Amino acid sequence: MKTDNRISCLVLLTLSILISLGSIKYRIGSFNKPDAGTFPFVLGVVMASLSLLILIKAKFEKGVSEDRQKLWTRTESKRKVLYILLALVVYGLLLEKIGYTVTTFILFLFLLRGHKWKFVIGWSLVASIGSYILFHIALHVDLAQGFLGL
Repeated sequence: MKTDNRISCLVLLTLSILISLGSIKYRIGSFNKPDAGTFPFVLGVVMASLSLLILIKAKFEKGVSEDRQKLWTRTESKRKVLYILLALVVYGLLLEKIGYTVTTFILFLFLLRGHKWKFVIGWSLVASIGSYILFHIALHVDLAQGFLGL
């Protein structure tokens, strides 16, 4: 398991460095006035930092319990990952047609299923409306409106 962590961390570290170097081709801007390269550059730096932290943790990790080693071999774990990936693909396909707010609400309904319905609906509303307020109203980002105009 330690070797797997090290290999994946080195791959992610390499990828994050390439992302950061690639973003330098675009203008990065400043904190108050970000430009096209800001988001990829920050993303690359954050990925590199997290990769290094996991790499350091893997270096000092003594051993991994068998339950944790066998986590990925469980069919249930693979199924959950597949469902989430499928949900994100469907989200991307429906985003323009249905609109950001409604599609985000439906995505969170799916991701939070299994909890009590009040919890699921409440947090789905918070996530969709809260992110709409943050991105569209506060940051003036144009979001997909879909056929409902929402």
